[in-house]
Amino acid sequence: MPQVILSMGVSYRRVVAVLTRVRPDDGISVIDINDPMKPAYCHILTGKPIVAEEYIRVYFPAPEPGANLKDEDIELEKDIAAVVATLDDVRLVTTEMLAEVWPAEYPPDDNEPAVPDELPVQVDNIIPQLADLVMGPAVEQSIAQGNFDGLEPFVWVPEKAKVIKAALRGIDPFPDVAISLLRRVYEAQSNKNELDLTGLPLPSDQIINFVSQYNDVKRLKLSNMPHVTIDTVRKLLTSTPSISHVTLLGTRMEDESIWKLLDEEPKLFYNMEALVHPALLRFASAAPYKPAFSFPGLLLSFLVGGSCPSVPFFTPQRIVQMFFDFIMGMSWKGMGMPRPGLYVGMAGSSMLALACLASDRAEGQKWGERQVPIYPLFSKGYLNREGWTLALSEDSYAFCRHMYREADGEADGEADGKSMEVLDIDSFLSAMEAEGHPAALSASVAKLKELIAEVEIKVMDMEGARLSSQILARNAHSYATTFQR
Repeated sequence: MPQVILSMGVSYRRVVAVLTRVRPDDGISVIDINDPMKPAYCHILTGKPIVAEEYIRVYFPAPEPGANLKDEDIELEKDIAAVVATLDDVRLVTTEMLAEVWPAEYPPDDNEPAVPDELPVQVDNIIPQLADLVMGPAVEQSIAQGNFDGLEPFVWVPEKAKVIKAALRGIDPFPDVAISLLRRVYEAQSNKNELDLTGLPLPSDQIINFVSQYNDVKRLKLSNMPHVTIDTVRKLLTSTPSISHVTLLGTRMEDESIWKLLDEEPKLFYNMEALVHPALLRFASAAPYKPAFSFPGLLLSFLVGGSCPSVPFFTPQRIVQMFFDFIMGMSWKGMGMPRPGLYVGMAGSSMLALACLASDRAEGQKWGERQVPIYPLFSKGYLNREGWTLALSEDSYAFCRHMYREADGEADGEADGKSMEVLDIDSFLSAMEAEGHPAALSASVAKLKELIAEVEIKVMDMEGARLSSQILARNAHSYATTFQR
């Protein structure tokens, strides 16, 4: 029967499609990213959401216990187990979640227990402990007296430390003497790499002075702080360069102030892995920031159109992990690069490239445990001498940077060795370290180089880099034209 293909692409704008119009023989896959930090998925074959294991067994039934399997069948079972395991920690989209988007096609199931509007409260939370009830007044009295010795035993108990911080959130203006108590709470916690100031009404100067005393802080949470400003962020990144993750939800900072800081002082973000702010989570047809790194996925002459996702900052470690994840997704044991089945998305652009560029995944962390702190947006800035790109074809790659602008009169993609840098992974990492970026982990680099050799991807020459730039320029023009209609 004829198939009607529904492609969500890299944008979900104007898309609430009628799923009953889509009848592919292989079913439907749904991904829920309402909570970017905790995505959910499901497969649908018979009107009900199913997990990956159930879906794949429709095509590859599980062997009978004790069956004598051929070598290729044993390898297949290993591959299936490995693929399914990558989704073990990912939430499943439920029928009720589907009904919220497509109520006509997924009516409520009488047999499925209803989810109450309010979740039940544990009895322990209804009757707080006496110590918790008096903690607020005790904190206020200690601040008034300037003596926190009576609270010292409690700061070492994580649950009690949370109660102390909750009490401090209600004190505005925040007195200087209370900083001593806040310092005791932080120094008592086991994880010295994370500093959570969420909701505390500290003025900007207090925030800067407090944070700058701790050189080991990598993850800084400043959400719902009424007095944090973009100048606070600028001074924090200047005084504490170890910071690699900043959360800025629920603040008064406008999107434009974030973009301006990224454009004007890019070196402040050389160590930044994740900057969580609505400015970097909104969709737009074109990036409002200068791209630091772009990755369009595979650049192939027969794939016309597609966007070039970009990010405003990066670390070499992030790029190494992104490249590794992309190859792992596009390759298959014994098949090399690429897997044609992943040529999906808006006009052929690879959704996998977008997902890998958006991911904040530490070395050794499972794919399902990664965070997605940014929505990479389209930009043709790479063609205008703004940032780097990873050019990747079926059998070669290169890290490229143009040394000219379109305004200089040179046509897109007509670069030579003097106007374009074309580097392999080692040369790129050396160049980044020379510019002041932190070095990538040697273990991650070794794994990437081993994988590159395994799938037989060679380093792209200048001719290949020129062709990639021409394809990228063509695709960028096609994408821009689509959004101008």
